[in-house]
Amino acid sequence: MKDKNIEKAMLDEQTEVEPVYIRTGCDLLDILLGGKKDVFGIQAGTILGVWGDSGSGKSFVINELIAANHYRNPDKFKWIDSDSEKGNKFDCKKLYGFEMTSEGHNIHGFIKGDKGALKAADVTFHCNHTVQEMDASLSLFLSSLKEGEYAIYAQDSLDALKDVGDEDAMQERMAKMVAGKEIVDKGSYNLGKQKFLSSFFADHVNELAAKNCLLLLVSQYRAKIGGMVPGQKTVSGGTALKYYCHTILDLTMVRKIEVAGRWIGSVVRARTKNKSRTERPGREVYYTVYFTRGIDNVGSNIDYLFDLRDKDGKLVTDELSWGGTMPTLDTVRPWLEAVTGRLDAYKEFAYKVVGNRRVNLDVVYQWAKQGVVDGDGKQVVAPACPEEYDKQFGRRMKRDELRTLCGNDVNERKKLRQLVIDKWEAAEAAAAAESGFQKTFDNF
Repeated sequence: MKDKNIEKAMLDEQTEVEPVYIRTGCDLLDILLGGKKDVFGIQAGTILGVWGDSGSGKSFVINELIAANHYRNPDKFKWIDSDSEKGNKFDCKKLYGFEMTSEGHNIHGFIKGDKGALKAADVTFHCNHTVQEMDASLSLFLSSLKEGEYAIYAQDSLDALKDVGDEDAMQERMAKMVAGKEIVDKGSYNLGKQKFLSSFFADHVNELAAKNCLLLLVSQYRAKIGGMVPGQKTVSGGTALKYYCHTILDLTMVRKIEVAGRWIGSVVRARTKNKSRTERPGREVYYTVYFTRGIDNVGSNIDYLFDLRDKDGKLVTDELSWGGTMPTLDTVRPWLEAVTGRLDAYKEFAYKVVGNRRVNLDVVYQWAKQGVVDGDGKQVVAPACPEEYDKQFGRRMKRDELRTLCGNDVNERKKLRQLVIDKWEAAEAAAAAESGFQKTFDNF
């Protein structure tokens, strides 16, 4: 007779566990990090590196990740935010409605006692200053997580952490300097930190997966001293960080958003060019972030869906059509030709108004929706088919009008999100079709 425990263990191994995906609060980032059709967000139990220059909004990514999951699943989501540089000066309580900092909070976990036996521990968390402290606090936090929970452990930033050996060497040099003794520098030149991190990642990678905890490590680009390529940049953590990361999110501020000369936000480009263990690496998205509001998810979706911004983040237009096919020459001309006499009626109107019969998008809109009004506001020529135009091409409005509409109506917001996903998937399908590659196997 089979041992029931062995039978259960075998069954558990055969049962595929549905992965947990951690959403970011930004649909475009969710699509980018998901890296696969119908997958949104970064997989829990992995390591996410967030790299970028100063001012690229790295801390905002942490804030949005924590806030999105706090409201999405408040009972099962846990987090630690170690802001070692004390650089996150945003009023998170005002922005997101709750206090986000982990400083001074208690962690109820387990530590190894005599002979390796686990014993309960209640530790007050303080932001890490060394990689050894990060190692200890992460271990304690992981031990505190219960079955069914998922979590984020965010270290902002990895650059601020030192190695204990470097700290001891600094104190020794200081003592010798005060005593007037000769100082012989035997420092590790930060290699002690890199060496420790190599074992740190190896030690924790399996436990992170078992506990469904995302380890989020923020690093700022700095100039690579002695690099072969001029202007080459690097980040703290060495090659081990890049090796163990599931995805590296590369952030660049491409444009400041200013009102009356005041800098109120930024347009950020996010890329997965360095590393992404997904089917779709090397993609990029643009999103807008406001310092007093956070990431503008709705506005970013609108910009992407209607191609409102150029590669430099500048708004090239703020007019769009909502609720139908985008009016272009390729869509308007067949619509005019679909009904007998409609194209002729438009051409007659266009000749009277602008002096030619060419299909012009603005003139089509005026003919169908507005007609002609004299200087006194009297309708001289009635619009030809306003209801039909709306049904086919939707309503023409400004970007901010649509942002307000979607911000106040959850159904319109869902519709916007689905249109963004559809556009992304259409581009992916077109790219895949271009390869012309079909996998085949031959038996010889």
